[in-house]
Amino acid sequence: MQNHLLYHPLCKKIALNHLCFADDLLIFSTGSGKYLLKIKDLLNEFYRFSVLKCILEKCEVYLGGECVQYKAVALVVSGFKEGSLPVRYLRLPLLSGKLRDSDCEVLLEKLTKKIISWRAKKMTYAGRIQLVASVLMGVIQYWLQLFLFAKEFLRKLQKVCSDFLWHGEESGRAKVVWERISRPKKEGGLGVRDLFTWNRACTDRMLWLLMMRSGALMVAWMLAYRCRGRDFWTMAVTDLVLGLGVEF
Repeated sequence: MQNHLLYHPLCKKIALNHLCFADDLLIFSTGSGKYLLKIKDLLNEFYRFSVLKCILEKCEVYLGGECVQYKAVALVVSGFKEGSLPVRYLRLPLLSGKLRDSDCEVLLEKLTKKIISWRAKKMTYAGRIQLVASVLMGVIQYWLQLFLFAKEFLRKLQKVCSDFLWHGEESGRAKVVWERISRPKKEGGLGVRDLFTWNRACTDRMLWLLMMRSGALMVAWMLAYRCRGRDFWTMAVTDLVLGLGVEF
């Protein structure tokens, strides 16, 4: 079981103490030795019942804010190594602000590795468009649901897909503009989603969740740290920009 300890007193405002998905577990706490010992006791108790044990080599401690003063205690008591921010969870960076270019490079590298593994195989246009629509777009859309990307970076992603579709192993001029390819099939396109439209739609969905005050963790965080008890409609635009990375 992979375990991460994130120490930040602000988690108390939204009663956040842990996040769990499959065999990944994030635990939020103050950095004092007393709380660390309690966490270790709970993890050991969990191991006795489930036989799922924390692997120290895969566990990390992330410190921030006032908790930096507990660094020495946290590392000694937990036995975990110190991690560096930003934290990656489910292969995505956990950020509180806008996505930076350096954070996006991981996505480009992942797409490139997939394409390199396919280049050794002789494929028709039909085979390549299927891989673009199902595999490459699936990876990209996973990121687009959570972050608002810069238009320049979306063009880079689009070019990677276009180059693979038309030339496979080489980069060159496209035979049909991508705007036509990304149209629905009934309109003469190939049914590949338009990255710009999809990214904007996903961002708008986040704003809709905030307006409806849904039970999502993102909404609870925004209400606690950005709204500060105010109504959504009276929030400053700068609060939304800092919270969601949305550009108006």
